[in-house]
Amino acid sequence: MMGPVKVRLSPSDWITIALSCWILVLTTVTWQRVERPLSVSIFFLSLLAGIFLLAWLDAFMQEFAKPEHCSLGICRRMRPLSARLVTLVHDLYPIPLFYYVFIFSLLTTKVLFRTWLDPFFIRLDYLLFGYLPTLEWAKLPQPGWLKEVLFFSYFSYYPLIFGLPVFLLFKSRQAMREMVFGVSLGFYLCYFIYSWLPVMGGRIFPEVMQQTVAVEGGVFSRIMALVYINTPHNGGAFPSAHVCVAVVLAWLSFLYNKWLGGVVCLITLLMTISTVYCHYHWFVDALGGLLLGIVVSLFTNKIYYALAEKDYA
Repeated sequence: MMGPVKVRLSPSDWITIALSCWILVLTTVTWQRVERPLSVSIFFLSLLAGIFLLAWLDAFMQEFAKPEHCSLGICRRMRPLSARLVTLVHDLYPIPLFYYVFIFSLLTTKVLFRTWLDPFFIRLDYLLFGYLPTLEWAKLPQPGWLKEVLFFSYFSYYPLIFGLPVFLLFKSRQAMREMVFGVSLGFYLCYFIYSWLPVMGGRIFPEVMQQTVAVEGGVFSRIMALVYINTPHNGGAFPSAHVCVAVVLAWLSFLYNKWLGGVVCLITLLMTISTVYCHYHWFVDALGGLLLGIVVSLFTNKIYYALAEKDYA
């Protein structure tokens, strides 16, 4: 006879729930201003339901896998394996959902400000440089390989998000959980800002928009053009989630493995430049992402352990 199932919400669950509730409240209050409000509501309600279902299933499988519930040898082997698989899904589920949470969060971006706020950010860049780096940096004299290196660094953001937590899984499950939480926290703070702050970045200029979807140049230039062709979206420029999350990845990687952290730090530096060079962001977007990433890095572990239950952390 199985005992009662104690459902545990992970720190990543809690912050995913918090963002989902924010978007649902924002959508409800500003329904007429939200693009596809019903789709937004259905997505985030489904996400909430999925989180609680997965947390319950994880707790149930942990109880189900206890030896006293099955005396057969095959049960003793298969049930713990199934339980570990469910726990792994519970640990990693935010990662494949980042894109969808981003897209649906953007559908609320103009609920407070009805027009793009890019002119303000353009003025900030002019104050800093006297010109717009997102338009001018790519025109400077430079070796032919530099453009491809910068596009590679921008592209590397995607495999790093998936690859680093998996790498840490084989070294320390706890380190993996903390990294997934830190990356989720960085993303969700950016998504919170995107949900009410409409900034498009350099692509607000039609000629720049055309450049970002032109399939030409080297391998990584072409890959990024195809990414933007197949994932059309506007907004989500300030702060740069690329830079914010890259800083968090670099910081946490360095804590767990100094050699790995050094490599990710170098990629992060190049990525910060590439967000502007490749026309996706204003310079102040990258600066905002850098500052937010530093703050998230400094407080990730404190927030994680404040939210974690004793038997989870």
